[in-house]
Order: sequence, then C-alpha cells, then structure tokens
Amino acid sequence: MSSKADIERFTGRLAKVGEVIPAADALQFLRDALDVYKRSREIALEIATIEAKTQVALAQVTAKHALYRKALDMIFEERRDVIAKHFDVIEKGIAANDRELILGGLQGLGQVVASSPFANISELAKVLEGNTPLEF
Repeated sequence: MSSKADIERFTGRLAKVGEVIPAADALQFLRDALDVYKRSREIALEIATIEAKTQVALAQVTAKHALYRKALDMIFEERRDVIAKHFDVIEKGIAANDRELILGGLQGLGQVVASSPFANISELAKVLEGNTPLEF
C-alpha cells in the first residue's frame, strides 16, 4: 500500500507535469500510453498463440517423421531379408553344384533388385497420411 507521503509526492510530481504540459495534452498522453500498453498485451498474446501453434506443428512433423522412418526401415529390412535368402539359395546351389538352384536364386535376386521399393510410394503415402491403422 502507498503511504500518505507517497501519494503526496506523486500528486506533487503530477502538478509539476501540469505546469509543463497542458492538462488536455497530459490526458491524451495517458490515453496513448494506455493504448500502447493494450496493444503490447495483444501482441504478447498473438506471440504466445503462434508459439503454441508452432509447438503443435513441430510435434506433428516429428510424429510423421518417426512413422515414415519406421515404415521405410521395415520396407528395407524386408528387402534385405529377401536378398539374403536369395544369396543363401545361390550359395546352396554352388555348394551342391546345382545349376537350377543357382539360376533360380539369381533370377529371384534380380527381380528383387530390379523392383523399386518406391514403386507404390503414392499408396504408401496415402496409408501413412490417412487414418488407416498400420500393422507392424
């Protein structure tokens, strides 16, 4: 709380301002100062809103990144496993001197390598962007 001395000191200073600045100008100055204060509060609220929206967008991007990464990791893991199995078939064919087994392994390997994991990327994107539950 303000003491009586503080109030008297403020009143004295206000009287001195009144000697230098006409009362109408002082009143306009106070109105302008209040308008500036109100606008600064509005701007602070707008900044807080933008920061909150930025955090939400960042969280969404982070979640999508994790989802895409997991999906692509799984796609390439599956391809790696299939390629390894074809090499196993080729190695068995070499060990058994079985030309048919070697040829089958090479043909399968060629098909896997020639096919692009991104051939159906638009379908993958639709699934990842949609609300379809993914099975991992």
